[in-house]
Amino acid sequence: MGNLTIRPFNTAAMGLPAVFLFHSSLMPIYKLPPIIEGSPDFCYLVEGGDQPLLVDTGMCSTERAHQYHHPSFQHEGMSVIEQLAKAGYKPEDIGHVVLTHLHWDHCYHLEMFVNARFYAHPTEIAFAADPTPTHYKEYEHPVTGMQSPFSKVKLEPVTENTEIIPGVTILDTPGHTPGCMSVIVKAASGDYICAGDALATSDNLLPVESLHYNVSPPGYQLDFIKGWASVEKVKSRVSGPDRVLCSHDYKLLDRIATEPVLR
Repeated sequence: MGNLTIRPFNTAAMGLPAVFLFHSSLMPIYKLPPIIEGSPDFCYLVEGGDQPLLVDTGMCSTERAHQYHHPSFQHEGMSVIEQLAKAGYKPEDIGHVVLTHLHWDHCYHLEMFVNARFYAHPTEIAFAADPTPTHYKEYEHPVTGMQSPFSKVKLEPVTENTEIIPGVTILDTPGHTPGCMSVIVKAASGDYICAGDALATSDNLLPVESLHYNVSPPGYQLDFIKGWASVEKVKSRVSGPDRVLCSHDYKLLDRIATEPVLR
């Protein structure tokens, strides 16, 4: 077993459609409201290595989200910079930043981590530079008049089985985006997988016998076939749903209220 720990930081309160969390065929089963108000947007601080490491860095400011994206709120104290300060860190203390994908709500404030190395999947780097027009806004492409946060730093390409630091390894999980990846973190209690948006909630791992589904797939996938396979892949690598940390998992909000550091 490893000796790393994980601090989940919720960086926003978003309004996410229920079909982001679950495929439309699952709506009669999960019976969620059309919009899940107050949905979280997690990033993760991994401690215990030679240098602190972040998996994603969360959302932009409320003002920018409202101007360019959709109503999402980053209340006082929620930004990754503020939460790092509460944990006793300055941005320059961070040695590594692993980006599960390059959507606007996962990669803000990168330029502040002046001593960090930044990692993303090569397929994601390529797609973010030249996405299909329907995805210009999500990647803050220059045609929109925005400058994306990832354009301000040097991204190092990494793929499956790359070890970033001892105990932190890349797992390819495409589907949500072409180069979406997850991060395996070895803790004392076993492996966690920081899944980004490869899964929207840990409930995506649950089977649905009435539909003959072995998982409950999320709904927002650019490649649904690859996305389904990625959910199955994550499920095969963990001992249970509590070992998967998803960026927008409303269930994790309750967990961190009593367990702010995962070991």
